[in-house]
Amino acid sequence: MLSAASDLLRRLRDSGAELEIINGSLRVTAPEGVLTDKLKRQLVELKPQLLELISSALQLLNRRGARLIQNGDRTVIGLWHDADGREVREALDVVGLGAADVLFLDDPESDIPERYRQFVPEFVNEIWSRQGLLASPAERLEAGAKARYLNRLFDTFGTVPGRSHITATTVLQGMLAKKKLGLP
Repeated sequence: MLSAASDLLRRLRDSGAELEIINGSLRVTAPEGVLTDKLKRQLVELKPQLLELISSALQLLNRRGARLIQNGDRTVIGLWHDADGREVREALDVVGLGAADVLFLDDPESDIPERYRQFVPEFVNEIWSRQGLLASPAERLEAGAKARYLNRLFDTFGTVPGRSHITATTVLQGMLAKKKLGLP
């Protein structure tokens, strides 16, 4: 039944309709002529599934730490790389943000205000904990910047055949080991 709700949601969005949940009720705004009697009957029939679909998508995006960011004159989605995936992209589609640009919060070159990088969702913290890489967002950003710098340096001087592939995780492991040993 959720696939029927997904199909209806997609058709509504494709026709220019907007859906929102207000105080547990579904509100549909559509251009004139879009909401035919047949479509209205389908909305009534599938209303519980539509509410469940949209609510579940919003909950998933919240658990994954997705952030709406006003970036100049456009709205983008801020995500941690480790929080991204098929489920997140599908949830963004459900809430009508599937076409929005996604900027990664752990990419220091992303044009994202620092305040959005301060909160790390529990979902991402659990992944980092399993990796044994407990670090602050600032340390992760620093590791990413250092990895990019090292890759550019090695690529410029041709120290390895092909392109360098030093990852932020590798750099972060070194930074954390250095910190654990109390080295400057």
